[in-house]
Amino acid sequence: MAKRNKIILLIAAFGCFIAIMLYTSTSPQKTVDNIKRGYSGIVVSKQQIAERKSHLTDIYFKDDGVNMSEVFRQGLDSVIEVGDSIIKPKNDNYLYIIKPGGTKETFIYTYISESYRNDFRWPDKWKEKWPEASR
Repeated sequence: MAKRNKIILLIAAFGCFIAIMLYTSTSPQKTVDNIKRGYSGIVVSKQQIAERKSHLTDIYFKDDGVNMSEVFRQGLDSVIEVGDSIIKPKNDNYLYIIKPGGTKETFIYTYISESYRNDFRWPDKWKEKWPEASR
């Protein structure tokens, strides 16, 4: 009987561990942190991440001389070119691409699900902000 209880307890603990891992990995906190983060730089190279993830492109750029990398969804990879300026302001859900000729294009940085907007970790001041980014 004691051995059976230990096995049940072990299975329950493992289940709780998996639930916590899934909860934190899909947490809106990561999206909040990404929106809060800002950067700018000049694109130095870009590459497709992997054949099976053809919708993602890794863009490399220099921000104040520091090499940085950001992964972008399909659509932006065809717009962003080497030599473009890339600007992601802090606390903003927009990304700006400025071409060498001065043309400025605006994109949604990340799409936000309704469940994220309603989560207690989502900032109240952002609840109604960026409606065009809602999914």
